[in-house]
Amino acid sequence: MFKFERHLGYLFLGFILVFSFAVVTTYIVPEVSAKNITETTETVHYTDQQKEGRQIYMREGCVWCHTQMVRTGEENLGTIFRRGDIGQVTSPEWYATQNPVLIEQHRRGPDLSHVWTRWPSISWQKMHLQNPEQFNPGTWMPPFSYLSNKDQDDLLAYLQTLR
Repeated sequence: MFKFERHLGYLFLGFILVFSFAVVTTYIVPEVSAKNITETTETVHYTDQQKEGRQIYMREGCVWCHTQMVRTGEENLGTIFRRGDIGQVTSPEWYATQNPVLIEQHRRGPDLSHVWTRWPSISWQKMHLQNPEQFNPGTWMPPFSYLSNKDQDDLLAYLQTLR
């Protein structure tokens, strides 16, 4: 019969090893890897207006439906407008100045990584922001017409960085 009292040391050692492995793989390795990411020409440095727009993007919950990361294998996917317009695969260096990084994992709406290269007109973006149903009937996106003009302009300034 197995007696736990005789093997508590081994059980404790096993627990410590499993816990240490979990800490190393979920915290230490990603933290060290993130410090090795350097800026490139693709890294965005935000203006004050763009920083405000990014805050509005987070505050209004855009991040819950829109990803900002084109994954490998998705670069040739299309959206409702045309095939292949989702953009190139994103790179970690693009996010070097972001805190927090807004890549997300759930995608109810389109990926916004390269949104400004797909629909570069400010007037179109503003009309879509105020009444998305007009452009995409049945969309889940709520209208953001309640935002002040300044907040809308700040949000659009942030979206312009997503090229």
